[in-house]
Amino acid sequence: MLKFTNEELYEIINILEEKLKLINLDDILEIEVLNPDIASSKYAGNVIRVAGIEYIYRGYKSWVDLSEILFCKMLTPQYLDEQSIKIRLKKLDTQDSFHNSGASKEEKYGVDSVFSNIHKNEEAAFLAPYLKALKNVDVNKRLRILNLGVNSGDEFDIIKKYASNFKNLELVGIDYSASAISQAREKFQDDNVSFLVHDINDLESLKLEKFDLIISV
Repeated sequence: MLKFTNEELYEIINILEEKLKLINLDDILEIEVLNPDIASSKYAGNVIRVAGIEYIYRGYKSWVDLSEILFCKMLTPQYLDEQSIKIRLKKLDTQDSFHNSGASKEEKYGVDSVFSNIHKNEEAAFLAPYLKALKNVDVNKRLRILNLGVNSGDEFDIIKKYASNFKNLELVGIDYSASAISQAREKFQDDNVSFLVHDINDLESLKLEKFDLIISV
């Protein structure tokens, strides 16, 4: 098991990248690091001394971010002692991606694709900024909303929950995937919501009326 104390993040990344090249997808890379709970009001990079050992402090978010950058899943950290925890990294299969699927161009993001397993509304990194964006554009004062690349309608689902004037809005979603649009239509039976199967790079041919809010996520 690797142990990091006062190594800079630059050095840690280089070491982990080399170690990850040597292990299989089923293997787990273990590293011992300072327990982030040992200190409060500390920022990544602060130097602290614990039991006579100098550490560079990093919170859990630093390790989660690093695992994502290294294309790894960070398993639940394990407590070793008051000052140390074990971080466990498991390599992700970068070939197992909707980008590498053999699906047609139209159905690369369809209901049978790997992409369909991604639920954006359950991802804090998507939902929190999206809610903030709805507030910033004052969606309650909008009339017509166009969503480009709507897929199965996750963004409309949030607008329906968030907007107090939802019933007065007209929402139109466009996507290239017929199966995704079919799923979206099943989810939304509202008279003010409609979906079109179309290439978003060719909107002129649809001759749509003017929208006061266009969403492209």
